Amino acid sequence: MRTKERKKTGCSAKSSKLSRTDGIIDATNFKVPLNESVNRVYRLIRVAFQERYMSMDTMVLEHMMNPKNYGTLPTANAEGMGKNPQNGEKVVIYIHVKEDEEKPYIDEITFQAIGCTTTIVAGSMLTEEAKGLTLDGARNLVAATMELLEKLPPEDAACSEMVALAIQAAVDTYEKRKEEGDYPPITYQVTNDCTPKEEAEHENGTH
Repeated sequence: MRTKERKKTGCSAKSSKLSRTDGIIDATNFKVPLNESVNRVYRLIRVAFQERYMSMDTMVLEHMMNPKNYGTLPTANAEGMGKNPQNGEKVVIYIHVKEDEEKPYIDEITFQAIGCTTTIVAGSMLTEEAKGLTLDGARNLVAATMELLEKLPPEDAACSEMVALAIQAAVDTYEKRKEEGDYPPITYQVTNDCTPKEEAEHENGTH
């Protein structure tokens, strides 16, 4: 795999489905505009990431107990990986992009992960949001998710960032394969320290 680094916002090692569109740029046909959809994902991820919260949203619990879109995809025509080089966690996204008379769109999407529960929840939610989007729409979803994750502490954000980067990597791989059919799957790495601040200070002997 070819590996590219992307700036990240952090990670914790512990821890309306949309119609086909370009998303934020054109939300006029949505029952739920993409920016609202991403905000919903952000709120749900925030709850899932905060272990100190005793209550959990029903939808988060559903994604945790019955992850959507988990597994391989025999019909995939592109794959991408998000990876945390610090702890070895990784997410692979498989997509089947369908060409139509308008724009290519993600007809099917699945994921597999070596990671914590948070990673599985984020993978389940974000793949549900990406399904049916055009490639531009998927890029917008990734960009909006990354921006929203900046509001979380670094150690809480990287698991979902890893999923978002894997989606971006799959889309980019698809584009590369249009020019070079056997182009290998792209990997994007998160780079910031995902160790919680308190643990990092303890390990460094600072307080």
